[in-house]
Amino acid sequence: MAKLSRRQLITYAVVSQELNNSDDFLLGLMPFFDPIINEMDGQIFDAYTFSEKIVEQLDWPVNPDVVTELLPRLEGAGRVERIADDDGDAVFICRSVKTFDGEEKELLAVKQLREIAVLFKKSCDDISPVTTNHLSYEDLEEMLLNWMVAVEGFDRKAESPLDF
Repeated sequence: MAKLSRRQLITYAVVSQELNNSDDFLLGLMPFFDPIINEMDGQIFDAYTFSEKIVEQLDWPVNPDVVTELLPRLEGAGRVERIADDDGDAVFICRSVKTFDGEEKELLAVKQLREIAVLFKKSCDDISPVTTNHLSYEDLEEMLLNWMVAVEGFDRKAESPLDF
């Protein structure tokens, strides 16, 4: 498996939790877009601008074509509102949403992940004080996140050890 960054793995964990309500993984990303939508509240939705803001704020390589694919989901979730149709091209306006902050949820995931790593390391030390675990908390967290991705990849019904 390719080595993924901590942010990618935590984002995966958050999106995976959101997928409990839907099989559409793009809907799982909606909370991460809320700060951008709220910033653009009342403005005409522009795929190029939205794409640039995603790259700037989330560091995700999203182009305007992908944003266009997101548009029906953004509309269905009440994050944009269709205000006009111009020769088959719809015009949307951004509408502020009051939902959880994706960054806040990510911070909670990081905190819970550290708590698990501390408990695991303590448990290993308690079981066998002769063999000392030389892995850092970050290494243990990375191992857990990679395991979670592997388990989720094989079983969508698998219980996630991180409960958000």
